[in-house]
Amino acid sequence: EIVRTVTGTLDELIPQGKVFQSQVKLSGDGLSTELLSDDPDKSGSGDVTEFPITSAPIMTLTKAFVDLNGGVVQGGDIIEFRVSAKNSGNAPASKIVLTDVVQKDLINVQVTNGAYDGASKTVTWNAISDLVPTDPLVTLTFRATVDPKTATKTKISNQAGATFTETPNSVASNTVSFEIQNLPDFAASTKLVSGATIPAGDSVTFTISVQNTGNLVGTEVVITDVLPKELSDIKVAGGTYNSGTKTATLTVAS
Repeated sequence: EIVRTVTGTLDELIPQGKVFQSQVKLSGDGLSTELLSDDPDKSGSGDVTEFPITSAPIMTLTKAFVDLNGGVVQGGDIIEFRVSAKNSGNAPASKIVLTDVVQKDLINVQVTNGAYDGASKTVTWNAISDLVPTDPLVTLTFRATVDPKTATKTKISNQAGATFTETPNSVASNTVSFEIQNLPDFAASTKLVSGATIPAGDSVTFTISVQNTGNLVGTEVVITDVLPKELSDIKVAGGTYNSGTKTATLTVAS
């Protein structure tokens, strides 16, 4: 008996379910026909030697969000959700479908390279049908508006998922969450003066308009206005005046 060995290294990337098959052919003087090697682990003769190759995709999904309006998340803000997919295994992931069920408090959903079903409130992407470990990170996005009627302290959570042909067949992302914090917004408030130019000795009237364009009622709003030292005989309608600090103060209940 003569024993010889052949050694090799499998490729780092092999489709899942692949079976390696090999058979030796023997030929030489004195042999009328070629002889085929046999796998002793199988019944019969002339069997192909084979073994299954173990490989699998390792899919990871990473979820993140950003409030495009900045600051705390309030009703009416636009949120961009981002799902990043990566395969770090040793087999391709094929026929990938990513989905993301959107919470009821999110409206006006707009998907990039995907679709949105309003009835099921589900975002679906088919943009990456296959993903191999050598592919770069793939990021998909959608935007949604927080319903302006959403109450303060409402918690909004979101998680994406993916299915694919190979085992383990599915993967879920991390869950991202944020809490709605509605605030009053008085940035649109104005102060007007009674004339573009006013002669010395004439009366001057300042008109203050307080506007709340936020999502929460402002209560006990205090307005202070430090007036120029050149003004005298100050009268504040609906408020008070401190001559020492030359400050007019008005309070709006709500």
